[in-house]
Amino acid sequence: MDKKEKLKSLFGLIKNKQILFLVVIVVLIIGAAFISKATSSITDTFDDSSKIAGTTNVTVSGGQIKLSLFGNGLACTSASQCVSGYCADGYCCNSACGSTCQACDLTGTVGACTTVVAGQDPDSECSAYTCTNYIYGWNGNSCAKYSGATSYNGTCSGSTSCSTVASSCTGVGSASASCGSAGCNKACVASSYYTGYDTVAEVCYTADQHGCSTSYYCNSSGTCVCNGTGTACSSGIQCCSGYCYIDADGDGYAGSSGTATCRPAASAGTDCYDANANARPGQTSSFTANRGDGSFDYNCNSVIIKDSNCSGTINCTGSGSNPCCGGYTSCSATSYTANCGQAWTSGTCVNTGCAGYYQCVVANAVSGCGCFPIGSVNYTCSTVAKTCGCN
Repeated sequence: MDKKEKLKSLFGLIKNKQILFLVVIVVLIIGAAFISKATSSITDTFDDSSKIAGTTNVTVSGGQIKLSLFGNGLACTSASQCVSGYCADGYCCNSACGSTCQACDLTGTVGACTTVVAGQDPDSECSAYTCTNYIYGWNGNSCAKYSGATSYNGTCSGSTSCSTVASSCTGVGSASASCGSAGCNKACVASSYYTGYDTVAEVCYTADQHGCSTSYYCNSSGTCVCNGTGTACSSGIQCCSGYCYIDADGDGYAGSSGTATCRPAASAGTDCYDANANARPGQTSSFTANRGDGSFDYNCNSVIIKDSNCSGTINCTGSGSNPCCGGYTSCSATSYTANCGQAWTSGTCVNTGCAGYYQCVVANAVSGCGCFPIGSVNYTCSTVAKTCGCN
C-alpha cells in the first residue's frame, strides 16, 4: 500500500469514529428524555452487582440492571419510588407538601402540592370547635350568641393554617356575622348621641357600628333604649311608640312651643292652645270658663259660639191680680243676652192657666150665690239661674 492509500484509509477511520461519537451523543440524549417520563426505565449491562448501592426499584438479572421510578401524580408508597423524591398523600409530588392545609391529592392538581381552599379540610387536620359566647347577629335589640353545646368541624383558612375560632364562627348558626364585638356592627342612626354600638357591652360608641331598631336610640350612656310616654325626646326614634311631639295638655294635638315628649299615638293635628286639653280642633262642647288665656275659642276655629244659656228674658213683671190662681192677668219681660261665662238669672213669664178654679159671686138677688168658672189666663214669673257657655 502506497503512502497515499494509507492516508486515505486513516481519514476514513477517523470519519467513522466521528460518526460513532455522534451516535453515542444521540443515544444519551434520547435516554435522558426517556428517564424523565412518568415511568422511567433504564436498562444497562453491569457485571458486578455488588457495586449497586441499593435495590429499591432496581432489578438485577445476570448483569442486566433495570431502574423503575414514578413521575409526579402517580400513586406511591414511599419517596424512593418517585422521580421527584417526594411521596405525599399517596402520590408522587413536586414537594414534600408537609405544611398544614396543603395536599398533593386534590382533584385537578394531583401530583402538585396545593393549598386547600378556605372552608375545607380533606385531611381532617383542623380541630373541632364551638362558638360558645360568640355573637352571630341581632335578635331585636340584643346581640344573639351561639349555643355552647353545638360543635363544628374545623376547616382550613385558605392559607397554610386552620381557621381561628372567631373566623370559623362567622356565618355558623341562624345568622351570618363576624364573631366578637364586631359581630353585630351596623350603622347607628342616633346622631344626637353616640353613633355606634358595641355588641358585647351593648352600648353605642363609634361611627358605623350599630343602628338601634325603630323606636330605639342610643342614650347618653350609650345604651340602645326606647322611651315611654311623657319622656323628653327630640325625635320619634327615641320613643317606644315612635312618636315625639309637643303636647303639654295631653290631648293628642301638637303644640307649637314647649318640651317635646314621647306620645302614645301620632298627632291628630295642631293645637290652638296647648295648656288646656279641652281646647282642641273639633271640640263640640261649650264651657262657662275661658280656656286659660281669656279666650273661649275651644274648637280652634277663631269663631265664638254661645249656647242656649246665654240668652233669654229678665225683669219679669205682672199686672192685674188674679185672685183665683194667685197670679197675674198679664205679664211682661225684657230680652237679654249674657256674655260668655256670665252667671245671670232669667225671669220668664209663664202662663200656668187656671181651668178648674171657681169663684162664688152674688149674681142677683133672685138666684143667690152661684159658682162660675174663672178664665184660663194666669201668669207667673219664673226665675232660673244660668251661666253663659261658649265654644
